Amino acid sequence: MFRRAQLLHLKTARQGSGPKKGAKNRFTGLLFCLLAGLIAAGLYRSFQVAAFLPLDADRATPAVVAEAMLAHGLDALNAWHSTQDNWLLSAILPQFPFYALLGQQAWIPALCGWLGFVASCALCGVLVALAAAPRPSAWLVGMGLFGVLLFLNPLALGPIGFLAHPVSHGVTCFWGLAALVPCVLVLKRRSRWLLALTTVLLLVASISDPWARAAFVLPLTLAGVGVCLLPSDARQKKTALCLIASTLPVWLAGAHGFGLFPGIPGTQFTKGALADIPHHAALGFSGIAVLQHLVPGTNALTHPWARWISGIILLALCGLAAPAVSNSLHDQKDGPRRFLLLFCALSLSVTFAAFSLSDFVTGLDLTRLLGNFAFLLPLALCLCGCIGQARPLLTGGLVLAAMGGVLAGLLPPGGNHATPQKALANTLQLLAFLQDHHLSHGYGGYWSTHANASHLLSGGHVTIRPVAVRGAGVLYPREQQVFDAWYRPQDTVPSETRQFFIAQQDDELCPDTAACVALAQHNFGPPDETLLWGTVPVMVWHKTLFPSAPMPDTLQRAPEFSANPTEDQSLLLTPATAPAMLWRGWASVGPDGAWSGAQLAGIMVRLAGPSAPLCLTMRASGRSSAPPQPVTLLRDGTAIAQWAVHAGTPAPYCTGPLPAGDAYLVLERAAPPHDNQRLLPGILLSTLSRPHG
Repeated sequence: MFRRAQLLHLKTARQGSGPKKGAKNRFTGLLFCLLAGLIAAGLYRSFQVAAFLPLDADRATPAVVAEAMLAHGLDALNAWHSTQDNWLLSAILPQFPFYALLGQQAWIPALCGWLGFVASCALCGVLVALAAAPRPSAWLVGMGLFGVLLFLNPLALGPIGFLAHPVSHGVTCFWGLAALVPCVLVLKRRSRWLLALTTVLLLVASISDPWARAAFVLPLTLAGVGVCLLPSDARQKKTALCLIASTLPVWLAGAHGFGLFPGIPGTQFTKGALADIPHHAALGFSGIAVLQHLVPGTNALTHPWARWISGIILLALCGLAAPAVSNSLHDQKDGPRRFLLLFCALSLSVTFAAFSLSDFVTGLDLTRLLGNFAFLLPLALCLCGCIGQARPLLTGGLVLAAMGGVLAGLLPPGGNHATPQKALANTLQLLAFLQDHHLSHGYGGYWSTHANASHLLSGGHVTIRPVAVRGAGVLYPREQQVFDAWYRPQDTVPSETRQFFIAQQDDELCPDTAACVALAQHNFGPPDETLLWGTVPVMVWHKTLFPSAPMPDTLQRAPEFSANPTEDQSLLLTPATAPAMLWRGWASVGPDGAWSGAQLAGIMVRLAGPSAPLCLTMRASGRSSAPPQPVTLLRDGTAIAQWAVHAGTPAPYCTGPLPAGDAYLVLERAAPPHDNQRLLPGILLSTLSRPHG
């Protein structure tokens, strides 16, 4: 009887569980459809915002480098004079196939920027789903986070956060987030060999953008140390050691990627004054509130009170999440989530501290240096919402904040619905004016004319090369975001006998129109024509403007070094002891200390004391496959030594005994695309000595 009653009870229970299970499945299906709709709407909305972003000189970088790569191959990467955040591997190479297959199309930068932003949002969802698994709702939570992030406000995607720009720290966030996926899989007992992928992804990010070291590499190293120190089983500690080891090649690679990219400028970080730290911290807090704007119908820039509300909400959510973070850090069974929470906390702390300490911070537009907050802060809060303690209150707050963020992105204030054509009106009108007057090649300011975007925006009909002023009013090629080859006669078509200069105010050129006109006349002489585009003069010459002939007061001279065998046996040339002009690039040096676009460069060696040999220890910069650097030593106009200096290990090059006097070390520019090679102290010329005898 008892067994029969037990079977009857089981049968009833099974019959009753059917409707409940069906209702749960229907609810899950409905929630999946709602989240899929949210993602679809977010994709459409974010594409609208990305398409609005105007094409400027920086956003055109992948296009101009891709054009050079199609002509010269991968060697163009080392010929490109980039900034320290160079984007060579993280943005330029991945976007190259678009330009190779589709040509120079003005809509490609917007598409690439949008795809990078969407991929970063998707990776956040994947990380949450992996860390929260095997919970049935894990992937639904990941979908929800993906959908909400797609509605980040237009300021975050555009002029403040730059998250949807094709070359920005938002691109670095994609590579950094992708590097976290193998880490989470390894912590879930997958093969540790997956961490090799983490190393590769971090190398791509850090070589292309030094900011990645503060935002991803250092936090990942410290998170591995944290997992080792927290209560963990033996396997987790071994995995944590492997995580730390996966970042070591990134630190060893340095800024130049094991010497593969010698043209990349070194990393620079300048600490600001201690008195500025509170101001920078307040600016950073405001920037975070702009990135995570939660007040619908308001503009985070023009409504400071809306920033305060968003900031207070974020602080309240962080306070509610604190107990969940504490519990997760002491939970040995939840390794992936503990690691991710540690990483997010460290990444946000390190970047905010660097932002507050730096003297680089001047305004909210530098919030792009806190771009990781747009992804990692929601990721960390979402992970905390999946933990049992304080879950109802925290989960409710997260849902309300998510709704506010979605509505703020979906319903921006009026005035944010401009079109790309309106935002680019001035540049497009200038290019049309130049085309109407049959002008196709000229020079102007990098920012005022968006020079590097001119070729892309005009469909290849107009090319503007950026120039900058140095020293006593001398126009030179801009130091960064350019190729040397742009300023040689070969860059122009023989039929282009009319070249122009746009005399428009630019911070790198001149403070006003009159100064721009005087600057151009000082360098190129009186113009043959002067056209007016509105109030801006477009000065035209019937000749090639670059390389310009030296003016009487700008005759070139060589920098000087002294070598006396009766004093120091050797003179070590470093950035501290060599003239700063020698670290700027390749060519002859003018009296203002800047480099021009000449074919030969000269360094004067002033010999003193008794007759003695002159020895130079040299190596060529650039890749080992590049041709040797031709070097000639002249004395009284006669070549007394000729060397072919190779890249790689520095080697000594010596002459016979030389009496006191002046000798010239003449360096010949290599043929394209190897013309970015340099013979510089500390890079190629490492020591200069005159040993006895």
